[in-house]
This record gives sequence, structure tokens and C-alpha cells, in this order.
Amino acid sequence: MDLKLLKTLESEAEAGKAEAEAREAELDLHERLASQFETRQYFFDGDLDFESLTECIDSLDHWRRLDATNPKKAIHLVLNGSARIIQALALHDQIRWLRLDGFHVTVEVAGSADKQAVLIMQAANHRIMTKRSWLDIEQVSFSFEGNTFLSENELAWMQQLEKQQRGILTARSELSDRQIEARMHLKSWRVSAQEALAFGLIDEISAKRAKRLIAPIASVPADLPEPKTAKQRKSVGEIRKLRAETQLRQLEDRARECSAAYNGVVRFINEVDTDTVAQAKSDLADALRLSGSPISLLIDSNGGSCTDGFGFIDVCEQVANSGRVLNTEVIGYAASMGGVMLQVGKKRTMGKNAWLLIHRVSNWFENTTSHIKLDHEHCMQLQRQCFELLASRSVFTVDQILARCRDHDWWITAEEALSYGFIDEIR
Repeated sequence: MDLKLLKTLESEAEAGKAEAEAREAELDLHERLASQFETRQYFFDGDLDFESLTECIDSLDHWRRLDATNPKKAIHLVLNGSARIIQALALHDQIRWLRLDGFHVTVEVAGSADKQAVLIMQAANHRIMTKRSWLDIEQVSFSFEGNTFLSENELAWMQQLEKQQRGILTARSELSDRQIEARMHLKSWRVSAQEALAFGLIDEISAKRAKRLIAPIASVPADLPEPKTAKQRKSVGEIRKLRAETQLRQLEDRARECSAAYNGVVRFINEVDTDTVAQAKSDLADALRLSGSPISLLIDSNGGSCTDGFGFIDVCEQVANSGRVLNTEVIGYAASMGGVMLQVGKKRTMGKNAWLLIHRVSNWFENTTSHIKLDHEHCMQLQRQCFELLASRSVFTVDQILARCRDHDWWITAEEALSYGFIDEIR
């Protein structure tokens, strides 16, 4: 075969390979730019629980840092699912915090918003429903077991939560507290999009998607000379590939820089047990090594194991004693051991809709009287540790805290927690 022809074929093959690799790199970049992450759009479908709340907050918080200097700070959350009161209040406060940082947040219901999920959208700047969507609003519900005194205590707290729910719903609507209470009494209150608009529970029934969410991503600009030879085609292809890969790497690096660990954020959104504490310790270790910022521990927990919780608290105190600032924040609730963990922060903050729960240590007692006596004594020691930490910066003594929750749960609003010295700020 002619050597000249071989060289020509080789040059053509190299040019074709360079162009194909360039196109692949540009498609990777194109897909990243068109992704929900880059367009700041989050689809939430299903039940809001600890796991799904963590995932949602991770994206929202990521975007808060990525767009901190962006004059157009827009986030669009599409909701189709259910949320019980505490987690709905947690996400409500998270969205409020975004708004305080200058973000314009849109929450859209496309399908249904069940139980207390309607509270999530009330935190947004702009509240939208698609025309065939529904709100299915319910009274607060919990399950518990205990005597009639305990049931009175739990009922009183649930009634406070319902009042809180109605307050959020009346704040921007045309409905009164009494009207909302009557519509939810002993039944689900099903509200169509048209009714929600008339009541002022939403701002718009949307028939169109926002332009920024449907506009195709513009092709990567070439601004390169038109190649005329195989050698030029290869060079241009290599440049296109390098440009696309560099831009994609810049996006990925920036996202990593804005991640929780790189900004000293540790999230404890879960029950307190061996596994969740192990994860929190690992996240804290990463944050300490990756970030020079003050550590921010975000808590939304129903409590759990005292010994596991104190293991994490002790590590946090070691961090503070070593010169690193560690602050704590609460959304949703800091219940039981979660409330004790809150106290480890140099600055302790609660979302204005969050709750703090203090109660006596509980355990499952069985075996011989001697074993039960030992278990009881250990529980009393753990309880003393909890109450000493709670009392350490509050207006109460250990005995006064014990008296307040001697035989029932003590639920505390953010405003009460501030006045009692359990926190330093409401946000």
C-alpha cells in the first residue's frame, strides 16, 4: 500500500478520534449544565422522613453556597408527597433560612401535598400548584402508649402543634384560624388548586413551566478556526475536548468546595443510635480536616441512646477544647438526647418553628430485682449527666429541670428555649 495513502488515512483516523472525544466531552458538559442540580430544581416525591429530608437539605444548602454571590438566586422545589408536622416544620425553616440569605424559592405542588406538606410551600416566596393538583391537609397525628396523665400531656403538645400549623396557614391566606380548624376537624381537608388560589394558600395555578427550566442549554461555543486539514481537525478537536473537560472539572470542583464537609457542616438528622453516631463522628472528622471554618452541627432528632449520644458529645467537646469553634442549630425538633446534644454548641440556634423536648431517661427493665436496681441506678446517673448539661447555661438548676419533667414530657418552643437559656438565638 502507498505510504502516502497510509499517512493520510492515519491522519484522518487521528482527526476523527479527536473530534469524537471532543464531542463526548462536550456532551458530558452539556448534560451537567442541563441537570437538575445546575438548574437548581429539586423534585420531591414520596414521604418526608429523616433520609429524604437530609437529601433535600443537602441540595438546598449546596446551592446556598454555590450561589452566594449570584445576583439571581433562584431555587424551584416540586412537591408530590406527604410530610408529618415536625419534618414539614424542619423544611419550612430551611426554606426560610434560604430566603433570609436572599434566595427566591418557588415551591410547586404537582400531584398532591398530604398531611402537613402544605406547610412547606408556605415558606416559599412563590407558591404554585398545577391545575389538577390537590392539597390534603390533616390534623396533627401521633401514636403513643401510656396512662391518662401522659395522654393529657401529649394531647396538649399536639394542640400546640395544630395551633402552629394554623398560624402558618393563616399568615398569607384569606382564611381565619377558626375556618381552618373547622375544615380539618375529624377529616382530611381536600383542597383543589382552584380553591387553594381562592383561599390565598397559593399564588398561582401554573399552566407553563418557568422559562429558565425549559430553555435548552446553549451549545458550547466553538470560536475556533474552521479546520481545513486533518492535522487542523485533530488540533481543534483536542482543544474542544480540553475546554469541555476543564469547564466540567471546574463545575465539579466548585460543587465539592461548596459541599457540607468542605464548609464545616455536620448534619445529625436521625435517631441517636450506634450507627448514626458513628456516621456523625466520621462526618465531623472529615469536616475538621477539610474546613477551617467553625463547625456547624445541624440537628433534627427524636433522640435515642444516651450512651451513644454522650460519646458524640464528648468528641464535640474535645473539638471545642482544642480550639475549634463548634456551633449547633436545630430544625424540626431536638428531642430527648437531641436536645442534650444541642447544648454542646458555643452558639446554639433554633429555627423559629422548631421544638425542644426534655424528659426523664427511659429504659426497658427486666431480669431480677438486683439487675433492675442496677439498671435503675445507671439510668439515674445518665439522667443526671443529661440534666447537668441542660442546666449548665440555662436559668434552671438540675433539680428544677427534673421537677418540670418529673412525670411527663416537657415540650419547649423556640421562644421559650431562648428565654430559659437553652439556646442563644432564634433564626
